[in-house]
Amino acid sequence: LLSGPYDEEYVGRRAAVGIKHVEIGLLQVYTCAALARMRSRMTSVLLHEWRGSPDDRGRAIGARNPLPDHDPAGTTAVYESERREREKAILASRLESALQQEKDFAESLLAHAPAAVLVLNPAGNILRINPFLEQLSGYTDRQVQGRGWLEVFLAPEDRLAAHAALVEPLLTQPARGERTAHVITRDDSRRT
Repeated sequence: LLSGPYDEEYVGRRAAVGIKHVEIGLLQVYTCAALARMRSRMTSVLLHEWRGSPDDRGRAIGARNPLPDHDPAGTTAVYESERREREKAILASRLESALQQEKDFAESLLAHAPAAVLVLNPAGNILRINPFLEQLSGYTDRQVQGRGWLEVFLAPEDRLAAHAALVEPLLTQPARGERTAHVITRDDSRRT
């Protein structure tokens, strides 16, 4: 700290200190407090042990003061950057875990819900159906994937009304209320 040289190697060593502080969980307030104590002790030593002129002693104290201040500036910058990156990584991991839990929960609901569930793309084509709808309709998920849900599941006389009641409102406003239509099964029977 006191002898230099203050070059790239010095900066690299100080950066390693900042990273180490993050690794061990040392808050920078303790580093700053330690350097403040060191600065105070150095000033005390210079005041009591100085043998030269008072003017030279003042210049020596003035020359010494910036050194303990510059050191934490570098380590703190690295510390804060490293801490933020690690916090982002932890947050990303937690979000990924929460997303996976939500996905697992949704998959479980989809698989076990006693209700017909269709997952559609924005064009209204079937991405997947749940087992209940497979049982109800007689179609497998694979048989209906990519097909238009109105054409697969609704009776021809219900398609225009269902499109007007279900699809068109979704383009302009959230869906509200209940809609009823006849579902056509694979064997051409109808369910309401």
